[in-house]
Amino acid sequence: ALVSTQGRFLRVNAALCRMLGYSADELTQLSFNDVTHPEDAHIGAETLKRALGGGPARAEFDKRYLHKTGHVVWAHVATALVTAEVESRRFFVAHIEDVTPLRRTEERFRMVFANVPAALTVTGAHDGRFVDANGEFERVFGWTKDELVGRTSIEIGMWKSAQARAEALQSVSLGHSVHVNEISLHRQDGSLRRVRSAAQLVELDGETLLLSAFLDLTEQRRAEQERLQAEQRYRELIDGVRDVIFALDPNGVISSLNPAFERVTGMPRADWIGRRFEE
Repeated sequence: ALVSTQGRFLRVNAALCRMLGYSADELTQLSFNDVTHPEDAHIGAETLKRALGGGPARAEFDKRYLHKTGHVVWAHVATALVTAEVESRRFFVAHIEDVTPLRRTEERFRMVFANVPAALTVTGAHDGRFVDANGEFERVFGWTKDELVGRTSIEIGMWKSAQARAEALQSVSLGHSVHVNEISLHRQDGSLRRVRSAAQLVELDGETLLLSAFLDLTEQRRAEQERLQAEQRYRELIDGVRDVIFALDPNGVISSLNPAFERVTGMPRADWIGRRFEE
């Protein structure tokens, strides 16, 4: 589109007409702010003012337009202030690209990112600096998003070492996930969390980023350890009893015998485990 220094459309093509639902005659009776979402009206106005005031002649930005039917159209706009050779007339050349599908995809990603029941982070693919983290990450590891952004997981002491992180992520590639076996990572308070993690390179807003997910297994592993310890204490108690103690499964089959059986009967326990009690 060609836009006047007052912000009015001077000339528009068919693509912009389809994008906004207006005819060319209708658009050339309007200014760009007439079809701009009210919350984004300042973006184009400020860009125009800076260019005419001696600022940068070129600019790029995203903003929302309103279709003739009322729905929102997201667009990426690239503008340039030019001066015509004839009469030194100045106007803006604007390239307006519909990015609504991309924006919707990004919005869905952000909604899932915020609400999925796993700790998620987005970091720079090359420098490893945090770009984003969800609420579950704060709950599991203790750091808020504001405390993370711009720093690396090594700087905050989350990983044991830079080498440990590099080894875990050495095979990550664009479009392919790397699943890491269980690892221990530090919380903000210094305690360790046992997690299973996965990482994948993704393209977001034109930038290659690393999306990482952490499933907290700490309480599960603690419960398993407590169960094993309880079983060990039970086993030690049973094994120390002088009387014969045995267990049957629901079918009446002997499933366990304590060492006293061998002392009392002189027969190996292994010969009886798996046999029916009636035998």
